[in-house]
Amino acid sequence: MPNDTPPRGRPRIAELDERILDATRALLAEHGYLGLSMEAVAKRAGVGKQTLYRRWPRRPLLVYQAYFGGAARTGAELPDTGTLAGDLQLATAYQDHVFKQPGTVELISGMVADCLVEPDLMAALRENMMRPDLEVAAVIFARAVSRGELPGDTDIHAMAEIMAGAMFAHHVLYGEDRPGFRQALATTLAKLAD
Repeated sequence: MPNDTPPRGRPRIAELDERILDATRALLAEHGYLGLSMEAVAKRAGVGKQTLYRRWPRRPLLVYQAYFGGAARTGAELPDTGTLAGDLQLATAYQDHVFKQPGTVELISGMVADCLVEPDLMAALRENMMRPDLEVAAVIFARAVSRGELPGDTDIHAMAEIMAGAMFAHHVLYGEDRPGFRQALATTLAKLAD
């Protein structure tokens, strides 16, 4: 007969981590990125600050894990629509969806601002948040080269950076939701490489 009583003592690491991440998500929803403090997360999660800082030494790293799940995306996960325009529409629709989630623009802006004063954090965010997006975009352009839609000497990494920069500027810097932007971006990128 199985024992349904919870074990005594310390919670398992995965349970503790999830409790901290849940507290972070709740506080982000209530107060936004700028109103989130590590102390408030520790208190809400019912853990000591030392426990929290041992796992996530800085707020942007904790927030990234809580908000984005830390799951890196890969280009292999992006369905091949058969055309550059179709692939670009799919990828930018996903990015559009992410940017339009409540609090995302404030969160990303705050994380970037924090990173300006702590360069080691910028390196971590580049590796965990920006690089996967660039790799997805590079896969799109590599597919287009292999299909003959783009010249063989296309700098796929430069194209990926242009795409990422345009999406970032559109949502974070300009805060616009201009109708037809994604289609215009896809068309412009295809013309740039031609």
